[in-house]
Amino acid sequence: MAAEAAATFYRFRADSTAIVSSHVSAVPVPILLPILVLVVLVLVVLPSALLLSNAEDRLVTGENTRAPSPL
Repeated sequence: MAAEAAATFYRFRADSTAIVSSHVSAVPVPILLPILVLVVLVLVVLPSALLLSNAEDRLVTGENTRAPSPL
């Protein structure tokens, strides 16, 4: 009886692992790709665009953000 219970447990465990792994292997690309694109946009493109627009504003207004030279 214990052997049957152990066999049933391991068979169920193997089946559930196969089901989970088949779902997990099919899901990540469609879900992770847009997330990766958003992360790249937020971390790379947005800050560089803000820095460039800030630099353009300083050029137009003539504002100097560096400290004057001590010489």
